Amino acid sequence: MRSLLLLSVLPAAFSAPSCSSTEVPFSDACASPDDLYTEAYDYLLSHMPSWDATNRQSLGFASGDDADGLDDGLATVGLNMSIATQMSSPWATSIPKSVWLEFVATYSHTNEARTNWRPLLSDSVTSILSSASPAPSTIEDAVAAVNANLYNPSTSGLPNSVVFKSSQTPLIYDPMSTLAYGYASCTGVSILFANALRAAGIPARVAGTPAWNGVYENGNHK
Repeated sequence: MRSLLLLSVLPAAFSAPSCSSTEVPFSDACASPDDLYTEAYDYLLSHMPSWDATNRQSLGFASGDDADGLDDGLATVGLNMSIATQMSSPWATSIPKSVWLEFVATYSHTNEARTNWRPLLSDSVTSILSSASPAPSTIEDAVAAVNANLYNPSTSGLPNSVVFKSSQTPLIYDPMSTLAYGYASCTGVSILFANALRAAGIPARVAGTPAWNGVYENGNHK
């Protein structure tokens, strides 16, 4: 069994508007950080999977006097980090705002455990990309650098190496479990990689195929 990640990435071929240093740049818009946070908050809340609805407050979707800190959940902390990354990313103007909302700012892919992965992976990809020579200036170069360095703690700064091991889903599935155990099957490794790219401000998603290399007998993979 082998694993494959299919990414939704964009070429740097957009004619972007000129944004000020206090705005968040996209290929098709300039947004104030506060307005973008509100828009992204509403977007994630309205597109929330049904199984997250009962725990939405612990994700950060809480307000009012009874919030008791729950407004600082992993989804909303992730939004603030995503906005900061977008403002500093060299490929920010390659990305339409609608794509950023769906494939960068969101906190999950499927029904994996909801964990606070973004701060850890943001530190890792920042280290990887700042150490790369030459420094990546395109999405394609950044994806290659992250893919080459994410799974080795000496280059990623993460607490463990990660290798592919079949038949681990759903027990070892979310990024923090994958890092804790040091292995996952194709879905877990793919989610880790896609989340690392999102932490770098690169749109990414997990996709599957029912037949590896077109052969059903070879199994399904991500």
